[in-house]
Amino acid sequence: MARELTGHMKPLTIAEERELMAASGDAEALWQLLLRGRALDFDWEEVFGLLLRAIETRGRRDPVGFAGEMLARALTLTSYLVFRGHHYAIRLLAMHDRSDRGRGFAELPRDLAELFLPGWSSCSST
Repeated sequence: MARELTGHMKPLTIAEERELMAASGDAEALWQLLLRGRALDFDWEEVFGLLLRAIETRGRRDPVGFAGEMLARALTLTSYLVFRGHHYAIRLLAMHDRSDRGRGFAELPRDLAELFLPGWSSCSST
């Protein structure tokens, strides 16, 4: 998307800006558009395609640095989901313990067992 250097440059269109983001490997800007943009203001399929191109470009330019960033993001998201799950489980247990049916029973409430135990047992069997 090279432009001749003249005294007067026309501003980029939104589509050109997004294309430039993809071509330069600016995955973060495209990701922020998906996270913070209004859903009706863009074509999701197109922006995800541009995001993929930006990720590929960024990964080729600095594979080690980009892999480190992606690992950090994956660990952050996984940690958040684990803590969120723990918080939910604690709330379910507290509600169960305070309820009449929970008094005197050591077994887990059915909600908790159905939501969490199948996942825990499948993790331990691998």
